[in-house]
Amino acid sequence: MVERIILSLVLLIASLPLNAQTRQKEPCGTVDYLENLEELYPGLNQHLDELYQESIENTKHKMLHKTPPIDTVFDIPVVFHIVWNNILENIHDSLIISQVDALNDAFNRENDDTVNTREIFKPVAGNARIRFHLATEDPDGNPSNGITRTKTTRTTFYNGTQTLSSDFVKKTADDGKDAWDTYEYLNVWVCDLSNRGFPSLLGYAFPPTNASRWDGSNAFVGSERQGVVVHYSTVGRNNPRWLGGGLNTAEKTAVHEVGHYLGLRHIWGDPRFGQNGCDVDDFIDDTPPSRSSSATAGCSSGKNTCLTANDLPDMLENYMDYSDKECSNMFTKQQVEAMRYNLYNLRKDLGEKTFIQPPHANLDVTTVFPNPTSGAIRIFIKDPEDEEYLDIELIDMLGRTVLELNVVSDYELTLQTGSIAAGNYRIKIASDKRGLLYKRMIFKYD
Repeated sequence: MVERIILSLVLLIASLPLNAQTRQKEPCGTVDYLENLEELYPGLNQHLDELYQESIENTKHKMLHKTPPIDTVFDIPVVFHIVWNNILENIHDSLIISQVDALNDAFNRENDDTVNTREIFKPVAGNARIRFHLATEDPDGNPSNGITRTKTTRTTFYNGTQTLSSDFVKKTADDGKDAWDTYEYLNVWVCDLSNRGFPSLLGYAFPPTNASRWDGSNAFVGSERQGVVVHYSTVGRNNPRWLGGGLNTAEKTAVHEVGHYLGLRHIWGDPRFGQNGCDVDDFIDDTPPSRSSSATAGCSSGKNTCLTANDLPDMLENYMDYSDKECSNMFTKQQVEAMRYNLYNLRKDLGEKTFIQPPHANLDVTTVFPNPTSGAIRIFIKDPEDEEYLDIELIDMLGRTVLELNVVSDYELTLQTGSIAAGNYRIKIASDKRGLLYKRMIFKYD
């Protein structure tokens, strides 16, 4: 598949009341925003495309020197800049704290509503092992609660894409608030993003560009733009300022936008240049195709806009769709790997990385468990070597290979078996450096 890949700087827009100005079939302002930024910074989109392609390809091939170990946990300091005009916009600290909790639940698959993930998608649901905390120090080393508050004379920071692309909320000189060091903090600006009095724009984010570190005379977008902007009524659980009027994403708006900030696109691929339909892709293999003109609104579980060979429905559970908060509850495993790749390579100074010793890392032999299994096998490798590749095969009783994987060796790997029938199988694990490591019978039950 060869297409121009556009990484989104996404505006999550709910529907306006019906009138001549309303664009009901274009709930996202990505196209206009990207085109405007391209005019300001020629070549930006090309670099975004290249970085996105690189992250997806390296994620698929699990390049050891470019992807973090599976047991690395990222801990990211967050600063919330509350930029307010009306006292209602100056939201309480408790809402910000609950928003951080919501981020941690979503990115670590700890939210209670994971039980709502449909059975067909549970095997690909991923835990990103990314945690967030309010910053305890400002850039000068002074104690902080991770929240700044700035009074502004602006009644809204959205009056159209041209105004939005100026990112006034991110500039003290333009009656907003300057970013803290965007290499070391996730900056979240909270402000009024209403459009002509209606709460149509819920948020937008800047994906990883590594802009200031690119060589050449064109600096593209400066680091001060990096971060997330959200409408004040979406922040935190049970925000009393929630105004309704469209997509009911609430505290999961920030989850969606942080997904973009870490390099994810919408699951329908974010088409431009007149593209549409099911040929547009996000290049994430474990998100089923969905029609680019039919982003999910509400929780329409029967929706299937692209009939594929596997005939999977649209993944309305995915945070990178527009589903209501009641049904959005997962990132996929490949989305997780893409975000972790970008943290490891493109936002490498953001937060701390902690290596958690995997269980059974000191086993005397390579082993797998559980056996029998119902959906996945955890594989523990004894003494993995640098840049060692493993061939993992699952072979049925007729000698046919039903699952095959070639991966970079790590202490712990997971083989998903949800797609194969119940029965007896042999599993074989061979190293390109050490030969056969493991061969044994396993039993798969439904």
